[in-house]
Amino acid sequence: MNRRNLITAIIGIIVIITGVIAYVTHFVVSAQHIPAGKFIKISNVDLSPKG
Repeated sequence: MNRRNLITAIIGIIVIITGVIAYVTHFVVSAQHIPAGKFIKISNVDLSPKG
């Protein structure tokens, strides 16, 4: 593997790791937890089928 391919691979790995860290910190860590059995109003429209 020559030097140019090595540098490209290292930069690619850094970009992937940065993306994973950004995803985890933004979506996973900041997600709000809803306790079991607690109902939350989402819409004024009844979306369930009749019956």
